[in-house]
Amino acid sequence: MSEEVVSNEVELVPVTREYVLNYLVGMGVNSVIGSYNEDQVKMAEEFVSLSLSDISPVWLHLSDKVKIRVLDVHQAELSEWLESRR
Repeated sequence: MSEEVVSNEVELVPVTREYVLNYLVGMGVNSVIGSYNEDQVKMAEEFVSLSLSDISPVWLHLSDKVKIRVLDVHQAELSEWLESRR
């Protein structure tokens, strides 16, 4: 029989500045997307109205609710893009 050594050490991956900022933006948008606060609603709508290329770095950090809102806002653009891929 061979002995297997199991390590409980956690390997930390360095976090980039860009990752931190994108993560925090995503969490902020997630937390205000359903808000009743006028300023927060306006900022959330401004965010989902940004270009898809501006939103893409934050995409992985967005909740499904925010992602659906982005898709709703950019529906025409996405439909056009899908049609061009045929």
